[in-house]
Amino acid sequence: MENEMFKYVLVMDSDLERRNTFYNVLAQSNYKVTTVPSYSELIVMIKKESPSYIVMDMDTLDSSVRGGVLKKLKEIDDCKKILVLVSGLRKAGVNVQRCIDDKIILLNKDIGIQQLLQSILEILKEKVIEKDEGEISFKGNILIVDDEQDSVNFVKKHLTRRGYTVDSALSGEEAVLKVKVTKPKVVILDILMPGMDGLMILSRIKEIDSSIFVVITTALQNEKIVKEANKLGAGVYLTKPFNLSKLEAAILASELGESARYLADFL
Repeated sequence: MENEMFKYVLVMDSDLERRNTFYNVLAQSNYKVTTVPSYSELIVMIKKESPSYIVMDMDTLDSSVRGGVLKKLKEIDDCKKILVLVSGLRKAGVNVQRCIDDKIILLNKDIGIQQLLQSILEILKEKVIEKDEGEISFKGNILIVDDEQDSVNFVKKHLTRRGYTVDSALSGEEAVLKVKVTKPKVVILDILMPGMDGLMILSRIKEIDSSIFVVITTALQNEKIVKEANKLGAGVYLTKPFNLSKLEAAILASELGESARYLADFL
């Protein structure tokens, strides 16, 4: 196994006391550690030092830089593991940690600093079990609503191969009927549909079951539609063409309940 001293951990946290604790524990465990209080310093250090792991507290991030921040970090260097500290996971049924993909791991910051540090050390020592191809923790059905058959087939094939149970609907009327009958946990909904438009379909879905997590997809970025979709209860808004890993991360985020939309800002 790689010598621990050669594993370089970069910690971003705005709380000075917590940064100090992270630094002391990790340094005493023979890791090379650098701590930073802000996102701008994080980016500088990533480019300068190329750490093996990044530990970042979501609450540290200003709202102006949240959008797609995890994607941006992976684009800088896709080899890193990013340990994201998140509030509210226990409320959503997640005790300690959850793998979003092979690079991003969510850690419940509400469990207390000692248990949090223990979880981080286990991950740094590669004791965390990664998600294998086809092995998922998501339980429930997914409904794809899109009038373009090729797009439906592409997404459905990927998700089915990954182990999800997937159905599809090519119109709003069909989607509403299937929501009533099959009660999906997640709906992937195209906003531009013939007949009932996506926002109308979203409204009908939420009337049937407000707990259904709806991922809005569209080829057009329209802030007015985004705001209206959020007002109607959409969980995540993805612009086509979207990365399939990002779609799966959004699906897994549905299990985070109230934290899902907050997390989605970072994907």
